[in-house]
Amino acid sequence: MTLRGSKIMSMKQNIFRPKYHFSLKRGWINDPNGLVWFQGKYHMYFQCNPYSNNWDKMHWGHAVSIDLIHWEECKPVLIRMRYMRIMTEAAAFQDL
Repeated sequence: MTLRGSKIMSMKQNIFRPKYHFSLKRGWINDPNGLVWFQGKYHMYFQCNPYSNNWDKMHWGHAVSIDLIHWEECKPVLIRMRYMRIMTEAAAFQDL
């Protein structure tokens, strides 16, 4: 909820929020990627800081949608690790 004067607005009423793009209920978001279709839903993953509006305490966020317009924010899938580089560097794979 957002305060505007003495009224409380829902996220849909907030003129500063995008209408057709995903945004967090609170916090900072960056680098959306990993859009995947799985079990009848689109899953999107992204870097985020759910505690503040700046880059710090990075997590991997998760959101799901059935139509790419209406999104449901889920709990983060990876929470801040001791070594940030592991989360932010490109992945490498090795055949076993």
